[in-house]
Amino acid sequence: MRTGFDLEKIQAALAAASLDAAVLTSLPNFRYVTGIDIRNQATLPMRLQMVVVPVSGDPILLACETREVLDEQKPDWLTDIRNYREFQIGPVELLANTLAELRLDRGQIGFERDWLVARYWEQLRELCPGATFADVGPILNELRAIKATIEIDALRNAYLKTIEAIRESFEATQIGDTEAAIAERIRRGLVTRGAANIGFDVVVIGERSPYAHPVPSDRKLAVGEVLRVDVGGVFELYCSDVGRTASAGRWDPAVKDAFDKLAEIRAEVIPTLSVGTPLGEVYTRILSRYPDYGLPTPPVHTLLIGHSLGIEMHEPPTICPTEETPLAPGMVLNIEPDVRLDGLCLTHECLYLVTEAGLELIAEPEEEVPLVIDAV
Repeated sequence: MRTGFDLEKIQAALAAASLDAAVLTSLPNFRYVTGIDIRNQATLPMRLQMVVVPVSGDPILLACETREVLDEQKPDWLTDIRNYREFQIGPVELLANTLAELRLDRGQIGFERDWLVARYWEQLRELCPGATFADVGPILNELRAIKATIEIDALRNAYLKTIEAIRESFEATQIGDTEAAIAERIRRGLVTRGAANIGFDVVVIGERSPYAHPVPSDRKLAVGEVLRVDVGGVFELYCSDVGRTASAGRWDPAVKDAFDKLAEIRAEVIPTLSVGTPLGEVYTRILSRYPDYGLPTPPVHTLLIGHSLGIEMHEPPTICPTEETPLAPGMVLNIEPDVRLDGLCLTHECLYLVTEAGLELIAEPEEEVPLVIDAV
């Protein structure tokens, strides 16, 4: 599968950081570099799948996977693939041997501090005592924050397919349906549209609508109640993350007024955002408008109202008060402010592409998700 990986850019970034190579062990960066989806990498993280990217020369893949799976997915440029058999040789031992072969065992090695578990990290230092190590995670984060055209297209496709799945489920929903039944329709819609994985399928009704990520329950939908969903799928390595809110039968006027005001805040603030605006200021501009519209500032469990999206559901940079990263063309951002009213949570989560002219929706769906379900 193709990604936005550019070997020359990564090697130039490593050279600028005075690194001789990077050892990438995380699921997102492994997928980003290789385009290979090893399905058990997420469920069996101790079974390391690795890629060594030297500052000059070709990357080397180290994997505990059958050659057939690797050959079926590998890009043409990836020719050096080394398999290891679990319980015969450990992944870090194979890595250390490979670094020694490349004469990098005394070099400056970048590794992912946030991903490599302590046991493997200690073993790597023991087997490569002459090497020095530095965190390469921020370098990859910065490179991945600016999406290539192929990535933007993949994210647009994932966004639209997820909206379609939510809309289809909402159109089939009736008063009395449970959260679990609605979630099942959404999951089915995602899979039939090509989702290889479902990250989350939050479906919450009424007093449960402020719950962040609960398991869909047998709570039934009644007339006048709010239904909120937050859905994420993976389509050819790239993620979707879509939130929508509707009401069953009819809207309570006060609740609909608050929901409309939230839309007005988005419509007011987003056109003011431009290249160079720090992401922390995006957060501040949106939240500062709540009092002017008579809305309570959300007492949320996190100071996050958005994030980058790509191979991961939540990628850096994030839209939070402390984020200093400026908006740049090619960023793709999920923006998801909500409003809390009388124990309810209302949200409308959309995906934006940063361009030279500012932020624009990554796509306009042919049909939006209905705001009223099973109208009465």
